[in-house]
Amino acid sequence: MDCKQPFEKMLVSLIDEIAEFPQVDSSSPQSPAMRQVSTPLERDDYLDELRLYVKYLLFDLDATRRENVYLRKLLEKREF
Repeated sequence: MDCKQPFEKMLVSLIDEIAEFPQVDSSSPQSPAMRQVSTPLERDDYLDELRLYVKYLLFDLDATRRENVYLRKLLEKREF
């Protein structure tokens, strides 16, 4: 079962939604989160970091699955 594609589609959708957040000028009230990511460049940096983090998590998930398959095969071959 490959859960990467639905997850990646949701991630792309989320990134697109974040990219469409309205620009905030310095005179309007902002939440603490919006003050941290106030410029488009900073927002792009955070999105890039999020993409990298998610790619790492997907890589780790695949590696864990491969290890589980390998270990299950070892256990099946083992004589009790």
